[in-house]
Amino acid sequence: WAGVPMQVLLKKPYFYLTMIGMMLATIASNGVYSAVVPHLQDRGLSAAYAAKMLSLMLVLLAVDKIVLGMLADRFGAHFSTLLCVLFTFSGIVVLTLVKNEWQAVIAVVLLSVSGFIQPLLAAEIFGRSAYNTTLGIMMAMLSVGGLLSSPLVNFSFDATGSYTRILIVLAVIAAVDALFLLPAFHAEAKYRRELEASG
Repeated sequence: WAGVPMQVLLKKPYFYLTMIGMMLATIASNGVYSAVVPHLQDRGLSAAYAAKMLSLMLVLLAVDKIVLGMLADRFGAHFSTLLCVLFTFSGIVVLTLVKNEWQAVIAVVLLSVSGFIQPLLAAEIFGRSAYNTTLGIMMAMLSVGGLLSSPLVNFSFDATGSYTRILIVLAVIAAVDALFLLPAFHAEAKYRRELEASG
């Protein structure tokens, strides 16, 4: 859709909820990526198998980008984004509790569906009018999330000697993320309907 000027977006709470939500999503997903291999080893799996799981996840991430793009075209970027949040949360929970190789595969498959497609989301929720600016801000928020994730994981491991607690924290962050994105998407949809109704 055409969207509204940036000056208008800056007055809308859903703009800030979306940006914070994307930052939280990045903290959760990037954080768990860095913990996959060492956590699987802590859970008793071999270093070679843990490395294979990381490789599998990276391959699936590339494939899932295409699938998520197709889902976004059919059901909207809102849907594909929330799906990513759900799979990220579920994958972290399974990874936290993993006890064998098959559970590790399940965790990795779930976590691979976490490749958010930011350009599609920015276009859908903010529109064309301020697309370049909103996408730039969104990418900056993702960078902030990426910068915070690894130190958070490393600090937690240094403090506790385990990745379990930080994985629980990352699962909570993913759950909280949904509490930001759901009302943001609802508010944006409501505002768009109001604009269309007013002509």
